[in-house]
Amino acid sequence: MKLLLGRHVGALIDRGRRPTLRVEQRGENELLDADLVIGADGVGSRVRDALAPGAEPAFTGQVAWRATVEGEGAGDPVATVHLFPGRHVVTYPLRGGALWNVVAVAERGEWRAADWRLLGDPDEMRAAFADASPGLAGLLQRVGTCSHWGLHALPKLPPFTGQGVALIGDAAHPTLPFLAQGANLALEDALSLALATDAPATLDRALRGWEAARRDRVARALAAARDNARNYHMGGPGRLAGWAALGTASVLAPGLLLRRYRWLWDADVTA
Repeated sequence: MKLLLGRHVGALIDRGRRPTLRVEQRGENELLDADLVIGADGVGSRVRDALAPGAEPAFTGQVAWRATVEGEGAGDPVATVHLFPGRHVVTYPLRGGALWNVVAVAERGEWRAADWRLLGDPDEMRAAFADASPGLAGLLQRVGTCSHWGLHALPKLPPFTGQGVALIGDAAHPTLPFLAQGANLALEDALSLALATDAPATLDRALRGWEAARRDRVARALAAARDNARNYHMGGPGRLAGWAALGTASVLAPGLLLRRYRWLWDADVTA
């Protein structure tokens, strides 16, 4: 295998039976033919542009901040979700409590920035959660730097495959982070695609079979993440009752909520 590094993929070109990539390096263009192109290039995928023209990601009305802060070397290895109308914060310890991860999400009317790798304003994040409990407010107060980005998704799932082409991860199915499955789905895609294309079948048939095996599971995971967004951000007079029901269920029947996702956790994509 030969690895070509430092090249920027400009476009995927359909020139017949084999896909062709136009790559750029130091101002020079080069055409590379391939037996298989795997688009693992994220929500703004160039490969998807060629495979499914017009499948553009749209802003979901949610923005997120992410940060890590120093801890005190202790903390149960559990994630805590702090719920507010139209907002929530997820916190959990890293490295045995030496660090704490903070992900804060709030609803916004618009998002104009094109780049997702933006430095956020910790004061803006803290202002969005000014009504936080003392414990959470103290944790947010320790945030010195944070990233900030708008959450985007595709209005509908595009084709995952074409002739000699496959999309995986966010290039195929960007998901809201309310089920914590974005990275997992991408890993499942990669492993199952490797197994499918290693089987004794023509490549195009293998790609079609792989897509057929993945679409329903991916669609169900994306729908569950959207449902969680509604549950986390409940507003109106019913929100306290809804959140109380979730809290009561987690105490009285701690496995009940998890059993709802047995279809997700227990699946073996290598089977």
